Amino acid sequence: MHLSATLGDLANALQDAGRLDEALSAAEHALAIGQTLGRNRNAVAGLGHIASILRQQGRSQEAEDRYAQALQQARQVGDRELEGTILQH
Repeated sequence: MHLSATLGDLANALQDAGRLDEALSAAEHALAIGQTLGRNRNAVAGLGHIASILRQQGRSQEAEDRYAQALQQARQVGDRELEGTILQH
């Protein structure tokens, strides 16, 4: 398993536990690794995950900005399934 996926799983667990600041940090680290490795689909999913955490924190505008960024990147890589998931937020 890749470190970015492990960090994404950790972010999920922390988010579920209500530890949102820590979840956001883990999700941002996972995103950075995914981007560095050129894993476009993982990066798009990571942006969506960060947006979800931001929204849960009440940071609506930042969340919308991240969702928009994720949607744009999903369209750039041609991932219609992920695009649909992001549009459902």
